[in-house]
Amino acid sequence: MKTYIQALKWPTGIYHLLLLPCYYIFPSLVNLDGIPLLLLIALHITTILLAKKAGMNTYAHYIGIIVTLVAFFPYIEILLHMIAAIFLLLDAASTNAKEVYDS
Repeated sequence: MKTYIQALKWPTGIYHLLLLPCYYIFPSLVNLDGIPLLLLIALHITTILLAKKAGMNTYAHYIGIIVTLVAFFPYIEILLHMIAAIFLLLDAASTNAKEVYDS
């Protein structure tokens, strides 16, 4: 189970990083009536529920949800998504490989 949760943590952090270049290069893709942000929130909630069940850390996903909810502020959103991505990727990397494979 922990292997699947770690597999969900990596794409969640990468998703936050991918929102940054898309915002500058293709701004019309990011503003698809908020669909990318809703998918990101759904991914966060799914990962939180599974991680809580397995007894893993969920703090980074709470940060990600808060960032996604306040992402409509024009200049703060870039910094917030970078911070959330750093926390999410550090959380995914901090899961010990031995701990994951023993589950």
